Amino acid sequence: MRFKERGIQVKIILGSLASILLLGVCVSLIAVKTTRSALVRNRLDQLTSIREGTREHIENYMDLMGRLLASLAADETVRTALAVFEEGFYRIADEVPVSMALVEQTLTDFYGAHYLNHVNYDVPRGADRRPAEAYLPKTGSGRIAQYLYIAKNPHPAGERDALLHPPVDDFAYGAAHARFHPTLKTFLHNFDLYDIFIIDLKGTVLYTDFKEQDFVTNLLDGPYRDTGLARTFRAARKLAPGGIAFDDFRPYEPSYNLPASFIGTPIAEEGAAVGVLIVQIPIDRINRIMTFGGNYESAGLGKSGESYLVGPDGMMRNDSRFIDDLRDPLVRRLGTTIGVLAVETPAARRALAGQSGTDIMPDYRAIPVLSSYAPARIFDQRWAVIAEIDRAEGLAPSAAITRDLLFAALPIIGLIMGAVSLFLVHQFSRPLSRLIDRTRELSEHGGDLTQEIPVRSGDEVGRLAGYFNAFIATLRAQMIRIKNATDVLNEAVQDLSATSREVETTANAQAASVKEVVSTMEDSDRLSKHVETRIQEVTRTADETREAVETGFSVIRDNKEKMEDIREANQRVIDGIKGLGDHVKNIWEIVGVVNAVAEQTKIIAFNAELEASAAGEAGKSFEIVATEIRRLADNTRSATSEIKGRIVEIQKAADDLILTSEEGTERIAQGWRRSTHLEEVFGGIQSSSETSAESARTITESIYQQVQAFEQILLTLKQISEGIDHFVSSAAASTRSSERLREMAGELDAIVAEYTV
Repeated sequence: MRFKERGIQVKIILGSLASILLLGVCVSLIAVKTTRSALVRNRLDQLTSIREGTREHIENYMDLMGRLLASLAADETVRTALAVFEEGFYRIADEVPVSMALVEQTLTDFYGAHYLNHVNYDVPRGADRRPAEAYLPKTGSGRIAQYLYIAKNPHPAGERDALLHPPVDDFAYGAAHARFHPTLKTFLHNFDLYDIFIIDLKGTVLYTDFKEQDFVTNLLDGPYRDTGLARTFRAARKLAPGGIAFDDFRPYEPSYNLPASFIGTPIAEEGAAVGVLIVQIPIDRINRIMTFGGNYESAGLGKSGESYLVGPDGMMRNDSRFIDDLRDPLVRRLGTTIGVLAVETPAARRALAGQSGTDIMPDYRAIPVLSSYAPARIFDQRWAVIAEIDRAEGLAPSAAITRDLLFAALPIIGLIMGAVSLFLVHQFSRPLSRLIDRTRELSEHGGDLTQEIPVRSGDEVGRLAGYFNAFIATLRAQMIRIKNATDVLNEAVQDLSATSREVETTANAQAASVKEVVSTMEDSDRLSKHVETRIQEVTRTADETREAVETGFSVIRDNKEKMEDIREANQRVIDGIKGLGDHVKNIWEIVGVVNAVAEQTKIIAFNAELEASAAGEAGKSFEIVATEIRRLADNTRSATSEIKGRIVEIQKAADDLILTSEEGTERIAQGWRRSTHLEEVFGGIQSSSETSAESARTITESIYQQVQAFEQILLTLKQISEGIDHFVSSAAASTRSSERLREMAGELDAIVAEYTV
C-alpha cells in the first residue's frame, strides 16, 4: 500500500518517527562536523607549532652562522692567516721549480677527464660548459697551486682537505697551509660547514678547505666571476666590519652545478677591510633542521607530513621528504630538490608575499594537504616555511570519531522512536478510529444531514467532532440555499441558451458577407498590383527610350562636328593641290631653262669637237671631253623631255583631284545640312521622350498610391473578418457554455436532491 493511501494515524506515527530520526541524524551530523572542525583546527595548530619551531630554528641557525662568521673574521688567527697566505701565494711561481708547460698540460687533462664530464651543465640557471683552458687560473702561481693541491692531490674529490702539505720543499705558501689548515679544518667540521674561503681584496681565493675548482681563482676576472661566491665577495668587501653579505641558493659550477649558498664578511684591520671571509652554507644541516633528522612521525608529521623551505625564486631550499617519489627527471638525476623543484602552490605564494595562515589546499605534488605557512627572514631575503600533512591522514581520526558517534546514536534514536510510537497510538490512533467509524456511518446513511457525531472528550479529537457537527449544520443550510438558487438558475440558463443561438446565427451570416467582400477586394488588389507592374515596365521602357534618344542626339551632334572637320580638311586639301599646280608650273619653267642650256651645251660641244679635230693629235683628248659633254647634253634633253611628260601627267591628275575634291565638298555640305536637320528632329524626339517618361512616372506614382490604398482597405477588411470570426467563435462558445451551464444546473439540482435537509 502506498503511503498516501494509509490512514491518518499511521501517517502521524510515521511522520513523527521520521522527524525524530531526522532530528537524531542532524544532531549527529552537527556533532560530527563540530568534532571534525575541532580536529582540523587541532591538526592545523599542531602544524603551526611545527612550522614556527622550524622557522625559529632555521632563522636562529642562519643568524648564528652570521655571528659566528663575523667573530671568526675578527679573530687574530684569521687576519694572520690572510696575511701569510697572501704573501706566500704570489711567490709560488718563483719558489716552486716546476715546468709551466707541464703544469698547464696536467691541469688541462685533469679538467677534461675528472671535472667537466661530471658537471651538470643542463641545470636551469646553471653555467655553460667552456673549454678546459678557460678554467685555468690566469697567474702562474695560481696554476701551480691548483697543480699541487688539486691535480696532484693523492686524495679524490671530496677528500682533498686531507692533504696538509704537497711533496715540495721550502715554499712559503706550503708552510702557511700546513700551519693554518688544521685549525680552519677543525673549525669547519665543528660547526658543520661545507667550505670556508679566505679571499684577498684583489679577488684571489687564497684558501679553501675543500679544494674545489674555485681554489686560487680570481673572483673579479676569473672563470667563476659570475657565481654566488663572487657576488658574495663583491658585496662583503664593501661592508663595515661585522656586516654580513648573503647569496641565496643557486647552481654553483665548482660544486658540479649543484645548489650552493654563501655568507661573507670583511676581514678588517684597524677598521679597514683587508680581505673577505666566506663560508658555504651546508645543505645537510638545513635538511636536518627541516626534516627533524628523518624523525617525521615523532615530530608529529605522521607518514605523509613534512616541513620545507621555499626561496624567493619559488624553488625549494631543502630536500623533499618524497624526493624518491617525484617524477621530475632533473630531481631524480641530481638527487636533490634544492634550487631545482619549483613550488607553485597557494601556500608558497602567500608566505612569500608576507602572509601567515593555515588552509586545506593542494601541495606541490597536487595532493590535498592540511597546510600551515609563514614567511621567514633569512638575512636580507624572505623565504617561506611550510608545514603540511596529507588531508587523508590528517583527517583519518575524524572518520573513526564519526563512525563511533553514529554507532552510539542509532540505539538511542531507536529507543526514542519506540516510546514515541506507543504514546501516539494511545493518544491519537484510538480516538481517531472511533471518529472515523462514526463518520463512515454518517456517510453511508444516504446523505442524511440531520445526523450528528456524539462528542465524548474535550481534547483535539473531541473538538474535531464538535466542529464536524457544526460543519454538517452549515452544510445543511447551504444545501437549502443552493436548491432554491438552482431553480432560478435553470430558468435563466434556458433564456441565455436561446439568445446565444440567435447571436451565433446572425454572426455566421455577417462573417459570410465580410468574406465575400474580402475575396472581391483581394481580386481588385491583385489586378491593381498587375497594373502597377505593367506601368512600371512602361516607365522603365520610357526611361530607356529617353536615354537612347539622348545617346542618338549626342551621336548626331558629334557627327555634325566631324562633318564640319572633314569639310575644312577637304578644303585644305584642295588649296594644297592648287598650290602644288603652281609649283609644277615653276618646275615646268625650270625644265625649259635646263633644256635650253642643254641645247646650247650640245652646240658648244659640237664646235669643240670640230676644233679638236682640226688640232690633230694635240686635240684628241679635248675631242673626247667634248664628245662626252655632247652626250651629256643629249641625255639632259632626254631627261627634261621625260620630266615634261611627267609634269603634264601631274597637272592632269591635280586637275582631276581638284574636280573630285570639289564634288566631295558639295556632298559633305549636303551631309552637314542633313545632320543639322536630323539634330533638330532628334531634339524634338528627345523633348517628347522626356515628357513621356515624366508622364509614366506620374502614372506609376498614382498607381502605387492606389495599390497602397487597396492594401490598407484589404488589411482592414481582413481584420474585420478576423474580428467577426472571433465573434462567431465567441458566440458558438457562449452557446456551448450556456448548454453546459444548463447541464450543470441539472446536475446540481440532482445532487441537492440526494440530501435530506
